[in-house]
Amino acid sequence: MPKCHPVSDWWIGNQQELFYEFEEASEEAMAIAKNKAEILLEDFELERRKRSFIQYETMEVEKATKAEISLKRAKQFNFDLNDLLAGWDKKRTKTKNSNAKE
Repeated sequence: MPKCHPVSDWWIGNQQELFYEFEEASEEAMAIAKNKAEILLEDFELERRKRSFIQYETMEVEKATKAEISLKRAKQFNFDLNDLLAGWDKKRTKTKNSNAKE
């Protein structure tokens, strides 16, 4: 069996280490994204329940103020969701491109 050159041994070991670090970073990123997505869904559900309450159980004067607050929160939710999806899409594209290079 032919002996490997010391440089190739180092290269193979380094590539494996980089691969494991990439896997670990990828898992951490997914956990962070999952956590953020869960928080966004909880916020969405809370706002949905509050909207139902406001719509059917409050006076008209109160509705305008609460509607403004709700609109502000909905805009923030939309921004956060788009940010989360853009990050996911960026990561997916980067992974796809790195796989294509191999």
